[in-house]
Amino acid sequence: MGRQIAFYMDDQDEDEFLEFARSTGDVVIISITTDQPGEEFPSFRSLAGRRLGEGCQLWNRSISPQPIVEYYEVHGGYYCVDFLQSEVVNAMRSKREENSLSRGRLHNENDFLRTDGAIAEKSTQFVRWFDQLRRWIRKTYPVVVDGAYASFRAEALAKSGVELTGHRF
Repeated sequence: MGRQIAFYMDDQDEDEFLEFARSTGDVVIISITTDQPGEEFPSFRSLAGRRLGEGCQLWNRSISPQPIVEYYEVHGGYYCVDFLQSEVVNAMRSKREENSLSRGRLHNENDFLRTDGAIAEKSTQFVRWFDQLRRWIRKTYPVVVDGAYASFRAEALAKSGVELTGHRF
C-alpha cells in the first residue's frame, strides 16, 4: 500500500527539511537514474550542501539495505533504483518558476511483489522513518492548500501573488 504527503516548500524550507532528515540517520539523496555502472549506485551523495533533485529518492542507510539497481538497455542504456522493491522514499521537490511554486511530494510503498509473486512488507523501521518525515511536514507546515501542506513562507508567496500549482515534472 502506498502512502504520500504533498507539500509546498521554498528553498529555505527544503534546507530545513533536509536538516531534519539528516538528524534521523545516515540519509543520502539518490538520483533516479544514471548511465554509470558500479557496485554502488554512483549518484549516492550525502545531504550536506545538496538540494533535492526534481525527482529523486531518499535512502536512510542507518536502517535500510542497499537499494536494488536495475539496468535498462533502452535509450542507450541506464541504471535505475527500483523504488518499488527498495526501502527508499520517492521525492519530488517543489519547483519555483517565475510566478509559481509547484507542489512537491514524498511517496512510499510499504509492500512489494517478490520475484516468486508473493507480497512482502518493507521493514517496520523503514515505515516508521517515512512516518517520521510525514509527521515533521504536517507539524511544521500547518497550512493546507488544495490538500498539500504549505509552509508559512509558501503561504506568504501565495498572498503576494505567486501561484501555487500542482506537480510539475
